[in-house]
Amino acid sequence: MAMKRANGTGSVFKVKNKPLRKPYRAVAVIGWTDNGKAIRKNIGYFATAQQAYQALDKYIITPDEYEAETITFETAWGWLLEDKERRGVKIDSTFAMCKKYLAPLMDKPLSQLRTPHLQQIIDNNSSLKVNTLKNIKSKMTALYNVALIHDAVQRNYATQLIIRPDDTEQIHKPYTADEIRLLWQHTDDIDVMLTLVYIYTGMRPIELVLMPISDVHLSQRYMVGGVKTAAGKNRVIPIADCILPFVEDFINGRADGMLWDKATKSSYTTLARRVSNRYGMKHAPHDTRHTFITMCDNLGIPSTIIKTIVGHSRGKSTTEKVYTHKSISQLIDAVNLLPYGDDINDMYKLRISGVTVE
Repeated sequence: MAMKRANGTGSVFKVKNKPLRKPYRAVAVIGWTDNGKAIRKNIGYFATAQQAYQALDKYIITPDEYEAETITFETAWGWLLEDKERRGVKIDSTFAMCKKYLAPLMDKPLSQLRTPHLQQIIDNNSSLKVNTLKNIKSKMTALYNVALIHDAVQRNYATQLIIRPDDTEQIHKPYTADEIRLLWQHTDDIDVMLTLVYIYTGMRPIELVLMPISDVHLSQRYMVGGVKTAAGKNRVIPIADCILPFVEDFINGRADGMLWDKATKSSYTTLARRVSNRYGMKHAPHDTRHTFITMCDNLGIPSTIIKTIVGHSRGKSTTEKVYTHKSISQLIDAVNLLPYGDDINDMYKLRISGVTVE
C-alpha cells in the first residue's frame, strides 16, 4: 500500500505478497503525460520506510547524484526479478544460484561498474561448468537490459563478457571392445538394447526419439530419418541383422506411432549415464555415434558409405538424395560387417578417429 505524499513528490510502497529483506519500494515522479498522468520511476528497495523516504527526497533534489551513488547492482537485480514476474516468467533456482556468484557486485553502484568488473566474476569462477558460466552471463545481460529501461546505465556492459570454450564439448570416447561385449551379455536390459541400436546405426541421440514407425521398413532392413543437416535429413539408416530383433521389439505393442516409447524408456539424455552407472562405464550420449564411425573406419568400410549412413556431407549437393535398391543393399551389407557379441575381438581396437561427430 502506498504512503501518501504531496502530488508529484513520489510514493513509497510496501511489498506484501512475498518476504523481502528490503520490502519498501520508492517510486519517483519524473514527468507527466499529455493527459496529465504521472510518469513514474522505481528508484529502489529499502529495509525501512524511513530509508525509502530519505532516498526519495534525495532523488527529487539531485537525481543524477542519487543514481550514481545509490542504484546498486542489487537494485537492478530487484528490477530484473520484478520484470520477470511482470512477464509471467518463473523465477527458478538458477536465479538464486547466479546471485550467489554475483554477490561481490551486489553492493556496488551500478554507475561505477564496467565490463572488466563483470568479467572478474566470470574469471574468478572459471572452474565452473561452461553452462553455469553462460547462465551467469545471461542473468547479467538481462539485468543490464532492464537497467537500460530504467535509464540507470548508458549501455549493456555484460554483452562483451568472454567465456572460455568448453574443451570437453566435442571430445567423444568410443566404447571399447570389452564394453560392447559386456553390453551384448545383457540384452534383456532395454537400456542396453537402445544403446546397441545407437552403436550399430550411428544415429544421433535425438534421431531415434523422433523416428515414426511408418519410417521403419523391417522387411527391407532400413529406416528413414535424420535431423540437423541437409545430408542428415531423410537419409536411409540401415538396420544390421544383429539389432533387428531389438527394433522389432520396440515396434511391438506401440500405439502412438513412434519407435521410442517414452513411457518405458525414460529420457534419452540420461541413457548413457544409466548404462554407464549400471555396468561400470563412463560415456556421453554421442559416444555411441562415434563408436559406430570408429568401428566402420577400422574395418575399412569406405568413407563415402560411412558418411552416407551417419549423414555427414560428402562435399556435394545433398538436397536431392536418390537411393537405389543397390545402394541400400550396399549400406546394409556394410553394417552387417560390424562384429557383435563374442565375435568382437582384437580386430576391433578402438581408436579416436578423425571423423567429426555432429
